[in-house]
Amino acid sequence: MIRIGQVGAGPWATTFQAPMLASAEEFEFTAVWARRPEAAQALTAQYGGVRAIASYEEFLDSCEAISFAVPPDVQPRLAIAAAQAGKHLLLDKPLGRTLDDAVALEHAAAGVSTLVLLRNRFTTAAEQFLAAEGATGTVTATTTQVSVTVTTIYRTLVWQLIGFRDVTVRATGTAVPHPTLGPGVP
Repeated sequence: MIRIGQVGAGPWATTFQAPMLASAEEFEFTAVWARRPEAAQALTAQYGGVRAIASYEEFLDSCEAISFAVPPDVQPRLAIAAAQAGKHLLLDKPLGRTLDDAVALEHAAAGVSTLVLLRNRFTTAAEQFLAAEGATGTVTATTTQVSVTVTTIYRTLVWQLIGFRDVTVRATGTAVPHPTLGPGVP
């Protein structure tokens, strides 16, 4: 079982990511760190055995993988530190506020498994786009139901953590076609 922690305790963390971490059989949801310690305390009160940790360094020591639910101007700095500590990353989109932030995060995370939460990651349109861009690997599931997609996302991270690391994601400055909104939508 993989020990995973949550960075962030705002609305996205409390309504989406923390419930999924707590319900995923493959993870042991161990800790929460937030810029507001009282928010981390409030979030962990909902889950027995999950600790709110005030020190980011101590938080990093408490888990093997980290799920991020923080603003894009905050995520790169924290995720880079986590990657440098050898932690696997479940990142929120966008990776950063600037392309430079995203590229720095890409380079820092080169030695760990990473997955970016994208609701449409496992759709046929996304699979075709990745294939056209030369991505390698296999899309493991396709669905348009968010609840199933979220479970698939977490399971895919688990698969990556246990050795299926054949998918590479690169940060680029190009707007890509959105599967439903059309071309040029970032």
